[in-house]
Amino acid sequence: MKTLGNILWHFPFFGFVSAAIVYLWGLLLTATVVAAPVGLGLMEFGKFLFAPFGHAMISKADLNIEQNKAWKTYSTIVMILWFPVGLFFASVAIFQVLFLCLSIVGIPVALVIAKSLGTYFNPVNKKCVNSAVVAELERRKGQAEVEKYLGPGDGKEQAQSIPMRSAIDPQPSAAVAQTEPSQVATAAPALSATSPEAETPEAKPDTPPDIPTEQPSPIPANGPTTPSWLMPSVAGAVILVLLAGGVIYYKKAQREAEILAQQQLAAEQERVRQKEEETQRLAEKVARLEAENRAREERQRLQAELQQQRELLEQQQRANAELQQQQQQRQQAQASQVSVTVQNKNCAPQALYLNGQYATSVPAESSRSFSVAAGGYEIKACTSNTNNCGNSIFVTWRAGTAIWPISRNSDCPRSAGQNGVLWR
Repeated sequence: MKTLGNILWHFPFFGFVSAAIVYLWGLLLTATVVAAPVGLGLMEFGKFLFAPFGHAMISKADLNIEQNKAWKTYSTIVMILWFPVGLFFASVAIFQVLFLCLSIVGIPVALVIAKSLGTYFNPVNKKCVNSAVVAELERRKGQAEVEKYLGPGDGKEQAQSIPMRSAIDPQPSAAVAQTEPSQVATAAPALSATSPEAETPEAKPDTPPDIPTEQPSPIPANGPTTPSWLMPSVAGAVILVLLAGGVIYYKKAQREAEILAQQQLAAEQERVRQKEEETQRLAEKVARLEAENRAREERQRLQAELQQQRELLEQQQRANAELQQQQQQRQQAQASQVSVTVQNKNCAPQALYLNGQYATSVPAESSRSFSVAAGGYEIKACTSNTNNCGNSIFVTWRAGTAIWPISRNSDCPRSAGQNGVLWR
């Protein structure tokens, strides 16, 4: 079983890699001298990891190894400084043991880590020894505890108790078989001190007359033997259980991974579908808003064009109204105007004033026509470029034609008038 455990530890769990790393790490710490107590402990721990099944880590104090006082004091200081680090490593190792035990496949590794908890916590002054050494130390400690409470006892009684037990129980238990050699060894000096018969080689312990003495059957020192087929069967069963557990765990993990992958794929597809729907809704909304904007812009454009057309129509209507008004005014003016012909018979040019305003000039001995609105006017004629004016006369002109003569001065010579007419 120890060999099988060591094989499983190295393959497939690569325990030799951990052992090499720990040993090299311890060697490096030892080379620093300052951390030599920890480094030496890690080197011993590396030896243990090369064959953890069949070996154990114990303190040098349990082996009664003498150490230098200065080295022992320095190791104690290093152990105190290592305490927080060791507490952290031990806590992590405990969680590793729990996880590996739950995984079933990692139980061999969990057993190794569980045996290493003490070394994780404190590697100082640790020694890698065979498991038999640890068992012997435990047996001696147990024997010391028994002698502490029961005492060493009388050697004669211990020597007599061996055949009596053999007679009563021809097949003693393994515990009895293991303790009888030591009892015999301790009983020998007691007999030599209490009984003179023990000095002769023929001396034999007294036996009760009614109980026949019988030599016990030889029993191996390590207890009763086990059948040769048991260990391979157990090893094969353990391997099959581990393989079956590994296969089951792998299948279960694979199935859970597939289910998780399918769930993630479905969730991702659902998210993609939702994103596509949201994108489509946004696209529709954008298209609707763009259509509304285009319709609003088109409506605004049409309204602007309609407003322009209305303004143009109003301008045209105002222009037409103005034209009509002008035509009406022109017609009214034409209907109410009078054409006045001024006949200047004077030999000097005359200027004609209507209501004090200049109206027209008439050359000497000629005539000139102009149009004015029908109505009453104050008329006055003056010699051009002089202040020699005649009297003002108020006259009313009706629509049509009118003649206004300017008389000839008496001092004007006789001459031919305009158009061959003689003015006198």
